[in-house]
Amino acid sequence: KSMMLSVGEKLNSQATRDTLIQQGYLRVEQVTDPGEFAVRGSLLDIYPTGTPHPVRVDLNDEEIESLRIFDPHTQRTTGNVKHIRILPAREFPFDRNAIQRFRQNFRDYFSGEPSRSSVYRDISEAHLPAGIEYYIPLFFKQTCSFLDYLPEKALMILAEGAMDGMEVGWNLTQERYERLRGDPERPILSPEDAFWEPNLIKNQIKDQLIIDINPRNPSTRHGLVFSAHSVHPMGGNADLNQDPISRWLTQKPTGKTLVVASSAGRCEITLALLLERGFKPTKVRDWNEFIDKDSPLAITVGQLTEGLLLPESDLRVLTTQQLGIEKPKQHSRRRKSGRYAGTIIRELSDLQVGAPVVHEEYGVGRYRGLKNLVVDSIATEFLQIEYAGGDKLYVPVHSLHLVSRYTGAAPELAPLHRLGSDQWAKAKRKAAYQARDTAAELLNLYAQRAAKKGTAFPLLEDAYQQFSSQFLFEETDDQLEAIQHVLSDLQSEKSMDRVICGDVGFGKTEVALRAAFAAIHAGYQVAV
Repeated sequence: KSMMLSVGEKLNSQATRDTLIQQGYLRVEQVTDPGEFAVRGSLLDIYPTGTPHPVRVDLNDEEIESLRIFDPHTQRTTGNVKHIRILPAREFPFDRNAIQRFRQNFRDYFSGEPSRSSVYRDISEAHLPAGIEYYIPLFFKQTCSFLDYLPEKALMILAEGAMDGMEVGWNLTQERYERLRGDPERPILSPEDAFWEPNLIKNQIKDQLIIDINPRNPSTRHGLVFSAHSVHPMGGNADLNQDPISRWLTQKPTGKTLVVASSAGRCEITLALLLERGFKPTKVRDWNEFIDKDSPLAITVGQLTEGLLLPESDLRVLTTQQLGIEKPKQHSRRRKSGRYAGTIIRELSDLQVGAPVVHEEYGVGRYRGLKNLVVDSIATEFLQIEYAGGDKLYVPVHSLHLVSRYTGAAPELAPLHRLGSDQWAKAKRKAAYQARDTAAELLNLYAQRAAKKGTAFPLLEDAYQQFSSQFLFEETDDQLEAIQHVLSDLQSEKSMDRVICGDVGFGKTEVALRAAFAAIHAGYQVAV
C-alpha cells in the first residue's frame, strides 16, 4: 500500500510516522539512504524506496506547505515537487496485526519455547533483525508468487542466466538451511516454506509466451537464432579528420541504418544535420515502420545508449550520441561538492563528542553532542558546540552544512575561539593577508615562467571526443575543470606547471589519459 503526499493537503504528523514505521521505514537522525525518515520540528524528511532523491515535507500546523527534493549528502534543497508517492520499504507489513500474525505463525511452525529465539524477541519488540527475508511467509496468512499477478498468455522475457540464477540461489538457500537448522536460538524455515522452488516456477510459466535470451546455448528447435554486435566508429581505415556524422554513415554503405534520437527536439536537430550533409533520412514512428520502409536511412525517437549491428538482416542502429550530436549519458559514481572533501561532515555519525569543529561564522569550537530545544513551541534538534570560556552555540541539524571538521593541529590542541569576540574575524583577515603575500610571490614566479616558450600540442577535436566518450563514468565538476585546464595548457605555447591532486578513486587517471591522448596525437611518446 503506497502513500501519496501533495502540497496543500492535511497531514497528521504522528500518524504518518506510525505508518512509515509500519511500512518498514527506519527513523534516523539524518536521512541519507532509501528507506529512512527523520523528524525535526515541522520538517519530515523521507527517502522513499524507488526514488532517486529524498523529499523534505514542510508542515504548517497539519498542512503540507511544501515538498522539496534535497541532496542526501549536503542536505541542501535542490528542487520542488507538487506530489510524491511513498512506496513501502519492505515486502511485508509490519504493523501490530502483522507482528501478532508473525508471533502466532512462529509458535505454530517451530517447536519449543519461542522466547528463546532472538528473531522472535526482536519482532515482538517491533525491531527488524538481519536476515528477516527468510521469515517473510510468517507475516502472512498465505503467500503467492508474482506470477499470480500476470494475465493469461502474458509475454515473458527471460534475461540471460535467469534460470541458472534461480537454481544457484535455491542451492545456496538449501546449504544455509542445512548449516543453521540446528540452532535453537535462531530456527529458520525450510527452503520449501520460505521460497518458491525453481521447478514450481518453471511449471507455472511453461504455458506462457516466453522469449528466452540465451546467447550461449542457442536452439533452433524452439526459437530464432540471430547475432547482434556492437558497432564501432573507427575501423582500420577510418579518417579521423572526417566529420563524425559522415564517418559513421559512410562506414557501411549497404543495408539499412536507423538513427535513434533521445527526444523529438533532438530528432529535428539530427534530421537537419543529416540533410546538410547530403543524406536523405526518412522519419519513422517505430522499429516496425523502419523494417517496412525501403529507405536505407531512417530516424526515430527512442531511448538507446548504444547502437548495434544485425549482420544477418543487414541492419544497423546508431544513436545521436555515437554521431557526436548528443553527449553520452554516462554513469555517475562520485559525489559532487564545492568544499574540500576532507572537511565535509555528511552525517551526524561523522561527529565525535569532544572533537573540534569549525563553524563558518563563529570559528573553532568543540562538538558536545545533540540537544533538543523548544523554539516557538516546536521541538527541534540542535548541535551543541562549546567555545572558549564555556560559551555554547546551538546549530539546527538542518544547518549541518555550516559546520566542518577542524583540520589544523592535533585535535586536543585546537585553539577555541570566544563567542562575541573578534578572534575569528581577525584569524580570517590574517589568513587573507598571508594568502595575498603568497599570491604576490607566485605571480612573480609565474611571470618568469610565462616568458619561456613551450611546445603546443594541437588537439583533433573529433578524435578526442570519440576517445572521451569511451569513459564509463560521468566527470565531476572538479574533473571537468582540471581536464579543461590541462588541455588548454597543452594547446598553448606556455610551459605547463600543473599537478593533479585527488583522493583514491576520484579520477586522476582519467585526466592523465586525456593529456596522454593529446600528446600521442601530436607525435610524442607517453608513459603513464
